[in-house]
Amino acid sequence: MKVQGGAVKVKNNDSFSYDYCFLGINSTLGYSSDGGIAGGWRARSGTIAAGKTVSIPLSSFANDDNQRFNVFSTKIQNVLIWCASGNKSGLSSLGDLR
Repeated sequence: MKVQGGAVKVKNNDSFSYDYCFLGINSTLGYSSDGGIAGGWRARSGTIAAGKTVSIPLSSFANDDNQRFNVFSTKIQNVLIWCASGNKSGLSSLGDLR
């Protein structure tokens, strides 16, 4: 996972497809309908096939007030991702970007 060219790029390095993923910018772990990612700006991806990369535009991330992420006014400090595949799920993060 990396932030590049106005998008969060997610590569599936597993041998199976992800059914969907929840992503969070400047988010924390907590109870949420978004895969345990709370606060900040969140987005959801569709299926990510094994070995493939998808780009989720920064403009598709929204906060609880439905405001879109604005790269010009907000610095990205961290990115969280939670993906599910069948009965499997996993969480990853893109460290401290401050």
